[in-house]
Amino acid sequence: MAKYLIAYQTATGTTQEIAMQLAQELSSLGQEAEAKPMQEVESLAGYDTVIAGAPINGMQWLPTAQAFLQKWGDEIRNTRFALFTVSYVAHCGRKMWQKIIRKGIGKLSAQYNAVATAHFRGRVEKALPKVPRMIFGIKDGTPLDLMDQQEVKDWAAELVK
Repeated sequence: MAKYLIAYQTATGTTQEIAMQLAQELSSLGQEAEAKPMQEVESLAGYDTVIAGAPINGMQWLPTAQAFLQKWGDEIRNTRFALFTVSYVAHCGRKMWQKIIRKGIGKLSAQYNAVATAHFRGRVEKALPKVPRMIFGIKDGTPLDLMDQQEVKDWAAELVK
């Protein structure tokens, strides 16, 4: 049995929800898993795999999440590491925005030697006004909640392989 730490940063609670589901899925697969906010992580010792997750804001991972990677960088590079993002725009916005997000996360993934990266669907509290919808290329009537629990379940199974 491997021991997993899922360290997350959240802005609206969605990333926390995904981190908790991921911990539950890993546990159901016979692994030991603990999800906690990044600011509560005091050590990476004793974990076989560290997973970091944060939402996308301004087409990039939250700066506080990036600071977590910088703080723990040497230890992260010397352990099995994976990361995930949560974004509404990355799944329903213009291809240009999707590409920018994936490119930025790809750089972080390579910089910290991630063995896996996932891009989970997010949700928004209310429909975006017309101008932001036009800028991001989000069609009118797009559901506010795009979250897909099966994606999280499938990724947990991939991580255990």
